[in-house]
Amino acid sequence: MLIALTGADGVGKSTVSKLLLQEVAHHGKRFKTLDRWNMLDTSLFPQSRFISAPLPEVKQCVAEMEGPSRFLFILWTIYGVLESYDPASPHITFIDSYWMKHAAAEVAYGLPEKFVLNIIELLPKPDLTILLDLSPELAYERKEKSGFADLNYYECGMDKTRSYNSFIQHQSKIRSQLLCWADSNKWHKIDTSRPVEEVAAAVSGLAIEHFFDTKSH
Repeated sequence: MLIALTGADGVGKSTVSKLLLQEVAHHGKRFKTLDRWNMLDTSLFPQSRFISAPLPEVKQCVAEMEGPSRFLFILWTIYGVLESYDPASPHITFIDSYWMKHAAAEVAYGLPEKFVLNIIELLPKPDLTILLDLSPELAYERKEKSGFADLNYYECGMDKTRSYNSFIQHQSKIRSQLLCWADSNKWHKIDTSRPVEEVAAAVSGLAIEHFFDTKSH
């Protein structure tokens, strides 16, 4: 079973993911996680050995790409790690962000939505998609509390000053697009303004419930 945990920047995907795995393990379920940047680990994916730059530099280069090439490169990393995904596996497989956040970001940057949605048809459809939702204002506050360690200009509409207004404006576009897709595709939405432990428990509950429902059919 493939579960996508997605949301705009700063909603708490990484933090929730870590706690989520603890919750799922507590329920005795076998699971695995997929991280698209693992595609650069040549011990796992030797075909990526042509990329020798360290991960921070790769991320910087990706941000400097133009829309179509950037989106296609991102999808290459996603599709690559999905080569190890087996739909028949008894494991619950979690993938952080998947295509949704990146697609919404590129639509915000000007790519036609039809172009984006046509391309993602090549990717496996998740059995369950959970959208972590938070206002951009609260997301910015969280980044501020962490000292802006992970705030980059790609999250700010390419504003290299990474100003508050540019972050809010760009992330509002991403959030709006994700909420639109969530409604049309019947994704589950979870408000992450709550304590992170509550959010992780809610996500875990959905995953376990869906796992057993799938097994009963």
